[in-house]
Amino acid sequence: MDLVYLDESGDVIYTKEKGTKNFVLSAFIVPEESWNAVFAIIKSFRQYLKREYGIPMYKELHARDFLNGRGRPSKTKTLTKFERVEITRTFLRGLAAKLPEHGVYIINVCVPNKEGENNYDIGVDRIINRIERTLKERQRRGILIFDQGKEHLVTRISRRMRVFNPIPSKYGVWLDDGRFTKNITTEHIVGDPFFRDSAEDYFIQTIDFVAFLLLKNFEPPTDHVKKYNIMELFPILEPILYKPASRYHPLGIVTK
Repeated sequence: MDLVYLDESGDVIYTKEKGTKNFVLSAFIVPEESWNAVFAIIKSFRQYLKREYGIPMYKELHARDFLNGRGRPSKTKTLTKFERVEITRTFLRGLAAKLPEHGVYIINVCVPNKEGENNYDIGVDRIINRIERTLKERQRRGILIFDQGKEHLVTRISRRMRVFNPIPSKYGVWLDDGRFTKNITTEHIVGDPFFRDSAEDYFIQTIDFVAFLLLKNFEPPTDHVKKYNIMELFPILEPILYKPASRYHPLGIVTK
């Protein structure tokens, strides 16, 4: 059994006046037999943050606020933007170095936004399908764990895919029956999704950082992003990015 933690970044509706041009979803997949070891790795880093920077272990860290210099996560000092970026860089390097031996991997989806179009359904559908396919390939079962906020919508999509999930053939038609689509249901995902308060879950906070940094790789860099080289952070995770998820992107990002 695998535990699959998911979070998003970006706006699902783009307008010329406001909003990002992409919507991304990231999934942090942890085998159940490795959960304790992976939790210990992340907890150890939070202990390091408390010891070196005065950031309480209970403090919820949001990537967008943390990397943009908002708020005061530390009780004892004011963190510069440079320090925040270096903290994030250190965290990602630790994940990339320590997690491969525990079978952890990350699946990412990016959906380009079109003006006035809501892409949340598309993004959730796409990443659940990719998770289902990966679980099948690896002969595993999985439980989905989302950040709180869109429980009804995510549950509705997940339940629909369990019984009706038409998948188009990459060849135009399916070779076995000549149809354009085939109903490939999500048989390797167990039950309805679970929802966790990110303030109480290090795994959700971790995938929040992954999703935000992925978004920065698909957006035109702002002056802040360029100044602190934030666009260079996401590729640090290459050792745990599931590249077979997409043959169209060198890091396996699903964009189609």
